Amino acid sequence: GRHTRPPSRMTMDAHQSLDTADIPGIEALGKAAQLGNFTAAATALGSSTAAVSRSIARLERRLGVALFARSARGVRLTAAGERFWRHCEPALLELRRAEMLVSSPQAAGGARVRISASSVYAHYRLLPRIQDFRATFPLGEVDLELSNRLGDLRQEPYDLAIRMGEPTDGALAYRTLEYATLGVFAAPAYLARHGEPRSIADLVRHRCIAVVHPTSGETVPWLLQEPSGQPRDLMVGQDMLVRSDFIGCLSWALAGSGLCQIYHFAAQGHVARGVLAEVLRDCGGRARRFSVVHPRDRPPSAAAAQFMDFLAGAAPAATGRNGAGRRG
Repeated sequence: GRHTRPPSRMTMDAHQSLDTADIPGIEALGKAAQLGNFTAAATALGSSTAAVSRSIARLERRLGVALFARSARGVRLTAAGERFWRHCEPALLELRRAEMLVSSPQAAGGARVRISASSVYAHYRLLPRIQDFRATFPLGEVDLELSNRLGDLRQEPYDLAIRMGEPTDGALAYRTLEYATLGVFAAPAYLARHGEPRSIADLVRHRCIAVVHPTSGETVPWLLQEPSGQPRDLMVGQDMLVRSDFIGCLSWALAGSGLCQIYHFAAQGHVARGVLAEVLRDCGGRARRFSVVHPRDRPPSAAAAQFMDFLAGAAPAATGRNGAGRRG
């Protein structure tokens, strides 16, 4: 068969010039470049892998250049793709900002986004990003409630909520933010007194801090895995319980009282300062999903939709030592 290859430079004539129909493709390009594959990009955008692939292929045909190098391991931008995205990214931000400025809530004097989020995600993920959102969309206002109780969002006065776990409520629309990996941590003072566990079996001889879920009232199991990769859900001892709040579990561990399981994103700053150490590293790395959700029968306002897009664009595909983890 005849072998063809895309031109090595961007050649755009009057028939190839970009138009507004290419904006979804440019958004897909940015998300795929961030996440490293089309499937993850489609999930983040609430689309399908086929739709993302088609929109990027359309862009490549219009530009006459390959924007991605594709392999079995994923995709990465070519040099031409990097140049193209470097110019497109600020333009997309300006388009989103323009939409915020002219939408009716802003014309009325400012848009308020009401969000409910768990304390650990709010403190370590959401709050650090809100200032960036305000810088990009200066008229946006954010009303945030930190709550670990899972109420009925359809009856609550919130536009959006951050939820942990796999989708279970068909009345809610879910958009994945990240799969956040977990590890087991302790203060150096605790390890000096009690030694470091070398296996999951060693945990029976240690003081393990457990969290009681505020809605179910059940103890949250530790998500571990054997060195072989086999997942293991472990119910730790019941003598050290924190009700409702993962941050309380972390604070108790920082005080040198015991071991806790917490997200890498919450622990990494403490580890960097030397006040917390990760143990059982070969047994960690499983992950929980975090999503931004809203009721399906109550579409988000323009401001809430912009904030949702902003969060999805700012969130990493995964967190942890290696940037990925076993979901579970």
